[in-house]
Amino acid sequence: MDSVGDGNAGGRGHDLLFRKVPSPVDNNDFAGLLRAQMPKQSVVQILDQALFTQSTSALLINSRNELVASSSRESIVDPSTIIQALEGMTANAGDDAFKTVTLNDEKTLIGTVPIENTDWRFILVVPQHDIVKIAQKSRNQMLVIFLFVAAMTFPLAFWVSASGTIRIRKLTKNMRKVGVDNFKPNLDPKNNDEIGELTMTFNRMITRIDDLAADKYQLGLDVKNMELKALQAQINPHFLYNTLDMANWLAMKYNADDIRVLITSLSDFYKLSLSNGEDFISVRNEIEHVAAYVRIQNMRFRDKIDLLVDVPEELLEYRTLKLLLQPLVENAILHGIMEKITQTGTIAIRGRLDGDTIELVVEDDGIGMDDDTVRGILDGTLKKKIGGYGMRNIHNRLELIFGYPFGLTVESRIGEGTKATVRIPVQGTVMEAEKRVEL
Repeated sequence: MDSVGDGNAGGRGHDLLFRKVPSPVDNNDFAGLLRAQMPKQSVVQILDQALFTQSTSALLINSRNELVASSSRESIVDPSTIIQALEGMTANAGDDAFKTVTLNDEKTLIGTVPIENTDWRFILVVPQHDIVKIAQKSRNQMLVIFLFVAAMTFPLAFWVSASGTIRIRKLTKNMRKVGVDNFKPNLDPKNNDEIGELTMTFNRMITRIDDLAADKYQLGLDVKNMELKALQAQINPHFLYNTLDMANWLAMKYNADDIRVLITSLSDFYKLSLSNGEDFISVRNEIEHVAAYVRIQNMRFRDKIDLLVDVPEELLEYRTLKLLLQPLVENAILHGIMEKITQTGTIAIRGRLDGDTIELVVEDDGIGMDDDTVRGILDGTLKKKIGGYGMRNIHNRLELIFGYPFGLTVESRIGEGTKATVRIPVQGTVMEAEKRVEL
Protein backbone atom coordinates (compact mmCIF):
# COMPACT_ATOMS: atom_id res chain seq x y z
CA MET A 1 0.00 0.00 0.00
CA ASP A 2 1.22 3.47 -0.88
CA SER A 3 1.20 6.37 1.54
CA VAL A 4 1.98 10.00 0.92
CA GLY A 5 3.46 12.31 3.49
CA ASP A 6 4.29 15.97 3.46
CA GLY A 7 7.98 16.45 2.91
CA ASN A 8 8.04 20.13 3.76
CA ALA A 9 9.90 19.43 7.00
CA GLY A 10 13.25 20.91 6.36
CA GLY A 11 11.73 23.47 3.96
CA ARG A 12 12.57 21.60 0.83
CA GLY A 13 8.96 21.37 -0.58
CA HIS A 14 8.99 17.64 -1.34
CA ASP A 15 6.36 14.93 -1.13
CA LEU A 16 7.29 11.60 0.40
CA LEU A 17 5.99 8.34 -0.97
CA PHE A 18 6.09 5.31 1.30
CA ARG A 19 5.52 1.70 0.25
CA LYS A 20 5.73 -1.47 2.36
CA VAL A 21 7.91 -4.18 0.86
CA PRO A 22 6.47 -7.72 1.41
CA SER A 23 8.74 -10.36 2.93
CA PRO A 24 9.98 -12.94 0.43
CA VAL A 25 9.70 -15.58 3.17
CA ASP A 26 6.36 -14.80 4.76
CA ASN A 27 3.61 -13.18 2.75
CA ASN A 28 1.96 -11.95 5.93
CA ASP A 29 5.06 -10.09 7.01
CA PHE A 30 6.96 -7.12 5.54
CA ALA A 31 10.66 -6.99 4.85
CA GLY A 32 10.88 -3.25 5.06
CA LEU A 33 9.56 0.14 4.05
CA LEU A 34 10.37 1.84 0.71
CA ARG A 35 10.63 5.61 0.96
CA ALA A 36 10.61 7.82 -2.19
CA GLN A 37 10.82 11.57 -2.35
CA MET A 38 9.80 13.78 -5.30
CA PRO A 39 9.66 17.54 -5.82
CA LYS A 40 6.09 18.66 -5.34
CA GLN A 41 6.46 21.43 -7.93
CA SER A 42 7.16 18.85 -10.63
CA VAL A 43 3.81 17.19 -9.94
CA VAL A 44 2.07 20.56 -9.95
CA GLN A 45 3.62 21.45 -13.33
CA ILE A 46 2.35 18.20 -14.80
CA LEU A 47 -1.14 18.92 -13.50
CA ASP A 48 -0.97 22.48 -14.89
CA GLN A 49 -0.38 21.08 -18.38
CA ALA A 50 -3.82 19.44 -18.24
CA LEU A 51 -5.63 22.76 -17.82
CA PHE A 52 -7.27 23.95 -21.04
CA THR A 53 -9.51 26.77 -19.70
CA GLN A 54 -9.10 29.49 -17.09
CA SER A 55 -11.59 27.81 -14.73
CA THR A 56 -10.33 24.24 -15.05
CA SER A 57 -8.84 22.49 -11.99
CA ALA A 58 -6.71 19.33 -11.82
CA LEU A 59 -6.17 17.14 -8.73
CA LEU A 60 -4.53 13.91 -7.65
CA ILE A 61 -6.24 11.87 -4.90
CA ASN A 62 -5.56 8.46 -3.46
CA SER A 63 -7.90 5.57 -2.77
CA ARG A 64 -8.91 7.12 0.52
CA ASN A 65 -10.00 10.30 -1.31
CA GLU A 66 -7.12 12.17 0.25
CA LEU A 67 -5.68 15.04 -1.77
CA VAL A 68 -2.18 14.24 -3.03
CA ALA A 69 -1.63 17.35 -5.19
CA SER A 70 -3.55 20.00 -7.10
CA SER A 71 -2.83 22.45 -9.94
CA SER A 72 -1.23 25.75 -9.07
CA ARG A 73 -4.06 27.86 -10.49
CA GLU A 74 -6.52 28.90 -7.82
CA SER A 75 -9.69 26.89 -8.21
CA ILE A 76 -13.10 28.51 -8.02
CA VAL A 77 -14.21 25.38 -6.17
CA ASP A 78 -12.69 24.15 -2.93
CA PRO A 79 -10.86 20.79 -3.43
CA SER A 80 -12.70 19.29 -0.47
CA THR A 81 -15.99 20.06 -2.17
CA ILE A 82 -14.75 18.33 -5.33
CA ILE A 83 -13.64 15.27 -3.35
CA GLN A 84 -17.01 15.14 -1.66
CA ALA A 85 -18.71 15.20 -5.06
CA LEU A 86 -16.65 12.18 -6.12
CA GLU A 87 -18.51 9.84 -3.78
CA GLY A 88 -19.86 6.94 -5.70
CA MET A 89 -17.52 7.52 -8.68
CA THR A 90 -14.49 5.65 -7.41
CA ALA A 91 -16.05 2.39 -6.41
CA ASN A 92 -14.40 0.70 -9.42
CA ALA A 93 -10.92 2.11 -9.47
CA GLY A 94 -10.04 0.60 -12.84
CA ASP A 95 -12.55 2.60 -14.86
CA ASP A 96 -12.71 6.15 -16.09
CA ALA A 97 -15.71 8.03 -14.79
CA PHE A 98 -17.45 11.26 -15.71
CA LYS A 99 -20.13 13.05 -13.76
CA THR A 100 -21.97 16.35 -14.05
CA VAL A 101 -22.57 18.01 -10.71
CA THR A 102 -23.61 21.42 -9.46
CA LEU A 103 -20.83 23.22 -7.62
CA ASN A 104 -21.28 26.81 -6.43
CA ASP A 105 -24.59 26.97 -8.29
CA GLU A 106 -22.89 26.09 -11.58
CA LYS A 107 -22.99 22.88 -13.53
CA THR A 108 -19.56 21.33 -13.65
CA LEU A 109 -18.15 18.27 -15.41
CA ILE A 110 -15.89 16.09 -13.25
CA GLY A 111 -13.79 13.39 -14.84
CA THR A 112 -11.66 10.80 -13.05
CA VAL A 113 -8.92 8.64 -14.59
CA PRO A 114 -7.01 5.94 -12.62
CA ILE A 115 -3.20 6.05 -12.73
CA GLU A 116 -1.77 2.62 -13.50
CA ASN A 117 0.10 0.71 -10.75
CA THR A 118 -0.99 3.19 -8.05
CA ASP A 119 -4.11 3.89 -6.05
CA TRP A 120 -4.09 7.45 -7.32
CA ARG A 121 -6.73 9.00 -9.53
CA PHE A 122 -6.42 12.03 -11.72
CA ILE A 123 -9.35 14.44 -11.33
CA LEU A 124 -10.21 17.12 -13.92
CA VAL A 125 -12.89 19.68 -13.09
CA VAL A 126 -14.31 21.78 -15.97
CA PRO A 127 -17.19 24.25 -15.59
CA GLN A 128 -19.89 23.64 -18.16
CA HIS A 129 -19.78 27.24 -19.40
CA ASP A 130 -16.12 26.70 -20.39
CA ILE A 131 -17.14 23.72 -22.50
CA VAL A 132 -19.87 25.81 -24.11
CA LYS A 133 -17.33 28.56 -24.83
CA ILE A 134 -15.00 26.04 -26.46
CA ALA A 135 -17.85 24.68 -28.55
CA GLN A 136 -18.89 28.19 -29.56
CA LYS A 137 -15.31 29.05 -30.42
CA SER A 138 -15.00 25.92 -32.55
CA ARG A 139 -18.33 26.71 -34.19
CA ASN A 140 -17.22 30.27 -34.92
CA GLN A 141 -13.93 29.05 -36.34
CA MET A 142 -15.74 26.55 -38.55
CA LEU A 143 -18.13 29.27 -39.66
CA VAL A 144 -15.24 31.58 -40.54
CA ILE A 145 -13.51 28.79 -42.44
CA PHE A 146 -16.76 27.96 -44.25
CA LEU A 147 -17.33 31.60 -45.19
CA PHE A 148 -13.74 31.92 -46.37
CA VAL A 149 -13.96 28.76 -48.48
CA ALA A 150 -17.34 29.86 -49.85
CA ALA A 151 -15.92 33.30 -50.68
CA MET A 152 -13.08 31.63 -52.57
CA THR A 153 -15.05 28.90 -54.31
CA PHE A 154 -18.19 30.83 -55.27
CA PRO A 155 -16.41 33.10 -57.79
CA LEU A 156 -14.58 30.06 -59.17
CA ALA A 157 -17.83 28.09 -59.47
CA PHE A 158 -19.51 31.10 -61.05
CA TRP A 159 -16.66 31.47 -63.54
CA VAL A 160 -16.74 27.78 -64.46
CA SER A 161 -20.52 27.85 -64.83
CA ALA A 162 -20.48 31.09 -66.81
CA SER A 163 -17.70 29.80 -69.06
CA GLY A 164 -19.66 26.63 -69.86
CA THR A 165 -22.87 28.59 -70.37
CA ILE A 166 -21.19 31.04 -72.76
CA ARG A 167 -19.72 28.20 -74.82
CA ILE A 168 -23.08 26.42 -74.97
CA ARG A 169 -24.77 29.66 -76.06
CA LYS A 170 -22.19 30.13 -78.81
CA LEU A 171 -22.75 26.57 -79.95
CA THR A 172 -26.54 27.07 -79.91
CA LYS A 173 -26.17 30.32 -81.86
CA ASN A 174 -24.13 28.57 -84.55
CA MET A 175 -26.65 25.73 -84.67
CA ARG A 176 -29.39 28.26 -85.41
CA LYS A 177 -27.28 29.74 -88.20
CA VAL A 178 -27.15 26.35 -89.89
CA GLY A 179 -30.82 26.75 -90.70
CA VAL A 180 -30.05 29.78 -92.88
CA ASP A 181 -27.50 28.05 -95.16
CA ASN A 182 -24.41 28.72 -93.07
CA PHE A 183 -22.34 25.56 -93.31
CA LYS A 184 -18.94 26.96 -92.36
CA PRO A 185 -17.86 25.92 -88.84
CA ASN A 186 -16.13 28.72 -86.95
CA LEU A 187 -16.15 27.44 -83.37
CA ASP A 188 -12.94 26.75 -81.46
CA PRO A 189 -13.36 23.82 -79.01
CA LYS A 190 -10.82 25.47 -76.62
CA ASN A 191 -10.89 22.59 -74.11
CA ASN A 192 -10.99 18.82 -74.39
CA ASP A 193 -14.00 18.54 -72.08
CA GLU A 194 -17.54 17.43 -72.89
CA ILE A 195 -18.48 20.79 -74.42
CA GLY A 196 -15.27 20.76 -76.47
CA GLU A 197 -16.07 17.27 -77.75
CA LEU A 198 -19.60 18.38 -78.60
CA THR A 199 -18.22 21.41 -80.46
CA MET A 200 -15.76 19.29 -82.47
CA THR A 201 -18.53 16.84 -83.37
CA PHE A 202 -20.73 19.75 -84.47
CA ASN A 203 -17.89 21.16 -86.61
CA ARG A 204 -17.37 17.78 -88.28
CA MET A 205 -21.10 17.46 -88.91
CA ILE A 206 -21.30 20.95 -90.44
CA THR A 207 -18.28 20.26 -92.64
CA ARG A 208 -19.87 17.04 -93.84
CA ILE A 209 -23.18 18.79 -94.53
CA ASP A 210 -21.31 21.50 -96.45
CA ASP A 211 -19.57 18.86 -98.56
CA LEU A 212 -22.86 17.09 -99.26
CA ALA A 213 -24.53 20.38 -100.17
CA ALA A 214 -21.68 21.19 -102.57
CA ASP A 215 -21.94 17.71 -104.11
CA LYS A 216 -25.70 18.09 -104.46
CA TYR A 217 -25.29 21.50 -106.07
CA GLN A 218 -22.72 20.17 -108.52
CA LEU A 219 -24.94 17.17 -109.26
CA GLY A 220 -27.79 19.55 -110.01
CA LEU A 221 -25.59 21.48 -112.43
CA ASP A 222 -24.52 18.24 -114.11
CA VAL A 223 -28.14 17.14 -114.45
CA LYS A 224 -29.11 20.49 -115.96
CA ASN A 225 -26.22 20.31 -118.41
CA MET A 226 -27.17 16.77 -119.39
CA GLU A 227 -30.79 17.78 -119.83
CA LEU A 228 -29.70 20.67 -122.04
CA LYS A 229 -27.46 18.44 -124.12
CA ALA A 230 -30.22 15.85 -124.40
CA LEU A 231 -32.63 18.56 -125.50
CA GLN A 232 -30.15 19.81 -128.08
CA ALA A 233 -29.61 16.26 -129.35
CA GLN A 234 -33.29 15.35 -129.68
CA ILE A 235 -34.06 14.19 -133.18
CA ASN A 236 -37.26 12.71 -134.50
CA PRO A 237 -36.20 9.11 -135.29
CA HIS A 238 -38.76 8.62 -138.05
CA PHE A 239 -37.76 11.85 -139.77
CA LEU A 240 -34.09 10.86 -139.52
CA TYR A 241 -34.64 7.32 -140.81
CA ASN A 242 -36.85 8.50 -143.69
CA THR A 243 -34.30 11.13 -144.70
CA LEU A 244 -31.42 8.67 -144.62
CA ASP A 245 -33.47 6.10 -146.53
CA MET A 246 -34.23 8.68 -149.23
CA ALA A 247 -30.56 9.61 -149.46
CA ASN A 248 -29.67 5.91 -149.76
CA TRP A 249 -32.07 5.49 -152.74
CA LEU A 250 -30.57 8.53 -154.42
CA ALA A 251 -27.08 7.08 -153.96
CA MET A 252 -28.21 3.80 -155.52
CA LYS A 253 -29.86 5.71 -158.38
CA TYR A 254 -26.62 7.47 -159.24
CA ASN A 255 -24.43 4.42 -158.46
CA ALA A 256 -22.69 6.28 -155.61
CA ASP A 257 -21.65 3.19 -153.65
CA ASP A 258 -19.46 5.07 -151.18
CA ILE A 259 -22.28 7.41 -150.30
CA ARG A 260 -24.68 4.47 -149.94
CA VAL A 261 -22.31 2.69 -147.52
CA LEU A 262 -21.89 5.90 -145.54
CA ILE A 263 -25.62 6.49 -145.30
CA THR A 264 -26.31 2.86 -144.35
CA SER A 265 -23.67 2.98 -141.63
CA LEU A 266 -25.00 6.28 -140.33
CA SER A 267 -28.55 4.88 -140.28
CA ASP A 268 -27.41 1.79 -138.38
CA PHE A 269 -25.44 3.98 -135.97
CA TYR A 270 -28.40 6.15 -135.03
CA LYS A 271 -30.86 3.27 -134.96
CA LEU A 272 -28.68 1.40 -132.46
CA SER A 273 -28.03 4.60 -130.49
CA LEU A 274 -31.72 5.26 -130.03
CA SER A 275 -32.68 1.55 -129.64
CA ASN A 276 -36.34 2.46 -129.19
CA GLY A 277 -35.61 4.24 -125.92
CA GLU A 278 -34.25 1.12 -124.20
CA ASP A 279 -31.39 1.53 -121.72
CA PHE A 280 -30.17 -2.05 -122.12
CA ILE A 281 -29.32 -3.74 -125.42
CA SER A 282 -27.51 -6.95 -126.33
CA VAL A 283 -23.73 -7.14 -126.47
CA ARG A 284 -24.15 -8.01 -130.16
CA ASN A 285 -26.00 -4.74 -130.86
CA GLU A 286 -23.43 -2.77 -128.85
CA ILE A 287 -20.62 -4.21 -131.00
CA GLU A 288 -22.61 -3.59 -134.23
CA HIS A 289 -23.04 -0.01 -133.07
CA VAL A 290 -19.24 0.29 -132.70
CA ALA A 291 -18.69 -1.35 -136.10
CA ALA A 292 -21.03 1.18 -137.78
CA TYR A 293 -19.14 4.03 -136.10
CA VAL A 294 -15.74 2.64 -137.24
CA ARG A 295 -17.01 2.25 -140.84
CA ILE A 296 -18.00 5.93 -140.86
CA GLN A 297 -14.62 6.98 -139.44
CA ASN A 298 -12.75 4.79 -141.94
CA MET A 299 -14.52 6.58 -144.78
CA ARG A 300 -13.35 9.83 -143.19
CA PHE A 301 -9.77 8.70 -142.50
CA ARG A 302 -9.40 6.43 -145.57
CA ASP A 303 -9.38 3.01 -143.89
CA LYS A 304 -6.61 3.76 -141.38
CA ILE A 305 -8.36 1.95 -138.52
CA ASP A 306 -8.52 -1.82 -138.07
CA LEU A 307 -11.25 -3.16 -135.79
CA LEU A 308 -10.75 -6.61 -134.26
CA VAL A 309 -13.59 -8.26 -132.30
CA ASP A 310 -13.01 -11.31 -130.08
CA VAL A 311 -16.19 -11.97 -128.11
CA PRO A 312 -17.54 -15.49 -127.46
CA GLU A 313 -20.80 -16.26 -129.24
CA GLU A 314 -22.60 -17.12 -125.97
CA LEU A 315 -21.78 -13.66 -124.62
CA LEU A 316 -23.30 -11.76 -127.55
CA GLU A 317 -26.91 -12.24 -126.39
CA TYR A 318 -26.33 -10.99 -122.87
CA ARG A 319 -27.75 -7.59 -122.04
CA THR A 320 -25.52 -4.61 -121.39
CA LEU A 321 -25.97 -0.92 -120.74
CA LYS A 322 -25.97 0.80 -124.14
CA LEU A 323 -23.37 3.34 -125.30
CA LEU A 324 -20.56 1.79 -123.26
CA LEU A 325 -18.11 0.84 -125.99
CA GLN A 326 -18.63 3.54 -128.66
CA PRO A 327 -17.29 6.45 -126.53
CA LEU A 328 -14.21 4.35 -125.70
CA VAL A 329 -13.63 3.56 -129.38
CA GLU A 330 -14.18 7.21 -130.31
CA ASN A 331 -11.58 8.27 -127.73
CA ALA A 332 -9.16 5.63 -129.03
CA ILE A 333 -9.49 6.90 -132.61
CA LEU A 334 -9.50 10.67 -132.14
CA HIS A 335 -7.11 10.99 -129.18
CA GLY A 336 -5.03 7.86 -129.55
CA ILE A 337 -4.50 6.64 -133.10
CA MET A 338 -4.96 9.98 -134.91
CA GLU A 339 -2.36 11.57 -132.61
CA LYS A 340 0.29 9.18 -133.95
CA ILE A 341 2.58 10.27 -136.77
CA THR A 342 1.32 7.49 -139.03
CA GLN A 343 -2.34 8.04 -138.02
CA THR A 344 -2.95 4.32 -138.41
CA GLY A 345 -3.74 1.78 -135.76
CA THR A 346 -5.74 -1.15 -134.44
CA ILE A 347 -8.59 -1.30 -131.97
CA ALA A 348 -9.33 -4.67 -130.35
CA ILE A 349 -12.60 -5.46 -128.56
CA ARG A 350 -12.54 -8.53 -126.32
CA GLY A 351 -15.16 -9.96 -124.01
CA ARG A 352 -15.44 -12.71 -121.44
CA LEU A 353 -17.78 -13.99 -118.75
CA ASP A 354 -16.19 -14.05 -115.29
CA GLY A 355 -18.69 -15.73 -112.98
CA ASP A 356 -21.53 -13.24 -112.52
CA THR A 357 -19.57 -10.45 -114.21
CA ILE A 358 -19.28 -9.46 -117.86
CA GLU A 359 -15.93 -7.98 -118.80
CA LEU A 360 -15.56 -5.98 -122.02
CA VAL A 361 -12.15 -4.62 -123.05
CA VAL A 362 -11.33 -1.92 -125.62
CA GLU A 363 -7.60 -1.75 -126.37
CA ASP A 364 -5.77 0.46 -128.88
CA ASP A 365 -2.18 1.04 -129.96
CA GLY A 366 -2.40 4.83 -129.92
CA ILE A 367 -0.07 7.33 -128.26
CA GLY A 368 -1.21 6.42 -124.74
CA MET A 369 -1.47 8.58 -121.60
CA ASP A 370 0.45 9.04 -118.36
CA ASP A 371 -1.01 8.01 -114.98
CA ASP A 372 -1.89 11.58 -113.94
CA THR A 373 -3.94 12.08 -117.10
CA VAL A 374 -5.80 8.80 -116.54
CA ARG A 375 -6.62 9.75 -112.94
CA GLY A 376 -7.67 13.24 -114.01
CA ILE A 377 -10.07 11.83 -116.60
CA LEU A 378 -11.76 9.42 -114.20
CA ASP A 379 -12.10 11.78 -111.23
CA GLY A 380 -13.04 14.82 -113.33
CA THR A 381 -10.08 16.98 -112.26
CA LEU A 382 -8.50 17.10 -115.73
CA LYS A 383 -9.27 20.44 -117.34
CA LYS A 384 -7.77 19.72 -120.76
CA LYS A 385 -10.23 18.88 -123.51
CA ILE A 386 -8.76 15.58 -124.69
CA GLY A 387 -11.95 13.58 -124.97
CA GLY A 388 -12.07 12.35 -121.39
CA TYR A 389 -15.71 13.32 -120.86
CA GLY A 390 -17.00 10.14 -122.54
CA MET A 391 -14.81 7.88 -120.40
CA ARG A 392 -15.74 9.72 -117.21
CA ASN A 393 -19.42 9.58 -118.16
CA ILE A 394 -19.22 5.81 -118.61
CA HIS A 395 -17.52 5.37 -115.25
CA ASN A 396 -20.10 7.54 -113.47
CA ARG A 397 -23.03 5.74 -115.10
CA LEU A 398 -21.71 2.32 -114.12
CA GLU A 399 -21.05 3.37 -110.51
CA LEU A 400 -24.47 5.01 -110.25
CA ILE A 401 -26.41 2.07 -111.67
CA PHE A 402 -24.42 -0.96 -110.46
CA GLY A 403 -22.21 0.38 -107.65
CA TYR A 404 -18.87 -0.95 -106.45
CA PRO A 405 -16.95 -3.01 -107.67
CA PHE A 406 -18.38 -2.43 -111.13
CA GLY A 407 -17.20 0.40 -113.34
CA LEU A 408 -14.45 1.42 -115.73
CA THR A 409 -10.72 0.92 -115.26
CA VAL A 410 -8.09 2.39 -117.58
CA GLU A 411 -4.48 1.32 -118.10
CA SER A 412 -2.23 3.28 -120.42
CA ARG A 413 1.42 3.73 -121.34
CA ILE A 414 2.79 6.59 -123.39
CA GLY A 415 3.87 5.32 -126.80
CA GLU A 416 2.21 1.93 -126.34
CA GLY A 417 -1.54 2.52 -126.15
CA THR A 418 -4.53 2.40 -123.83
CA LYS A 419 -6.61 -0.43 -122.39
CA ALA A 420 -10.10 0.35 -121.04
CA THR A 421 -11.98 -2.40 -119.17
CA VAL A 422 -15.72 -2.29 -118.47
CA ARG A 423 -17.09 -4.57 -115.74
CA ILE A 424 -20.85 -4.99 -115.32
CA PRO A 425 -22.99 -7.60 -113.55
CA VAL A 426 -24.75 -10.24 -115.63
CA GLN A 427 -28.21 -8.94 -116.59
CA GLY A 428 -29.42 -12.04 -118.38
CA THR A 429 -30.05 -12.40 -122.12
CA VAL A 430 -32.27 -10.30 -124.35
CA MET A 431 -34.58 -13.28 -124.90
CA GLU A 432 -35.05 -13.74 -121.15
CA ALA A 433 -35.88 -10.05 -120.80
CA GLU A 434 -38.46 -10.28 -123.60
CA LYS A 435 -40.11 -13.28 -121.93
CA ARG A 436 -40.40 -11.36 -118.66
CA VAL A 437 -42.05 -8.48 -120.52
CA GLU A 438 -44.57 -10.85 -122.16
CA LEU A 439 -45.50 -12.33 -118.79
